[in-house]
Amino acid sequence: MNFQQLVWIQHSVGAGWNVAQDPVVWAAVDLLDAVWRDTTDYVGVDGRGSDQNGKYEAVGTFLRHAIGKRQIFIPTVSLENGKAVFTDGRHRFAWLRDHGLRVLPVEVDEDSAEACRTCFGTSERVGRFDPGPG
Repeated sequence: MNFQQLVWIQHSVGAGWNVAQDPVVWAAVDLLDAVWRDTTDYVGVDGRGSDQNGKYEAVGTFLRHAIGKRQIFIPTVSLENGKAVFTDGRHRFAWLRDHGLRVLPVEVDEDSAEACRTCFGTSERVGRFDPGPG
């Protein structure tokens, strides 16, 4: 699997909304995983601990067929009390983590952007981020 072929995109903001997209932080997978690991929503190796049966496998099937062919939504993460909280993309993150991805972009809320950069940010890039229209 060639992760250099990843094309990341943010979820779109609704048409006509006068709202800017949230900031994107490039995250080191190992550092982000470390601040997510001890949470109730953690998805472990091979999907262990997921509360959605079959989701990890379904995400893997999707990603195997999508990488290099279509854009992939970046996960959405925030920091609460020093722990990572995924509001979208935790199975995507877990599957990519388990298959060797080292870095990926994550969407974060404006209030925690600097803390996220400090906690798990990296200057490394894998794939391409397409901010989309706007």
